[in-house]
Amino acid sequence: MNFLKNNASGFTLIELLIGMTIFGMMSVMVMTIYFSATETTRRLNAQRELAETAREITERLTEDIREKGMTGGLTFDPNYDLWKKYDYTGSGSEYLNLTHGRYVYGIKRSGGMDPCTGTSKSDPKMHCGLYFVDYSDNGENGYNLVDSFIKDESKKRVKVEDLKFFVSGDDTTTSQKVMIKFDLALIPRIGGVSQNIASTTKLHIQTTHSERSWRK
Repeated sequence: MNFLKNNASGFTLIELLIGMTIFGMMSVMVMTIYFSATETTRRLNAQRELAETAREITERLTEDIREKGMTGGLTFDPNYDLWKKYDYTGSGSEYLNLTHGRYVYGIKRSGGMDPCTGTSKSDPKMHCGLYFVDYSDNGENGYNLVDSFIKDESKKRVKVEDLKFFVSGDDTTTSQKVMIKFDLALIPRIGGVSQNIASTTKLHIQTTHSERSWRK
């Protein structure tokens, strides 16, 4: 008599548990790598955006200082009394006179410009920028060099956390040199920028420009 032997067998409970454990560990590893790569990409994009903004600012300043030149020496425009507490040779100025207008580090308000105070500088959501203002304008139409391709101030992703101008040289006999120091940072929650990336991604710039070409 022939007996049919059933050789079919399934997974035991222990085998299932081991398989699920291995699958879970591999899933965690894959997700960890994915999120790490995504975070790295976001940080690189943030750094690239700050570097691009710094390039735009320095190129515009170089062009204006060399081609237009400075005016008024180390004095301030009397219409901008709020910025008079700064000086070009000591602690630095947040205001720079040129022949065709002025550069102002501040905040655009309805009807004009205000300086960036300590509170507004530290507030990650305040839009402190570097504005070029025509002498015939009170600042209301100031052009912000930061994120210049974004016209809406509330949608700009980059802010200037600190900025100082230092000027050396004589305004009558020799060409003047302008050294600018500024820090750039991202504004969180705008354009998908997380608080963590915004607080840890900064860029410090120090550069010197000469008006020698304008003097010739």
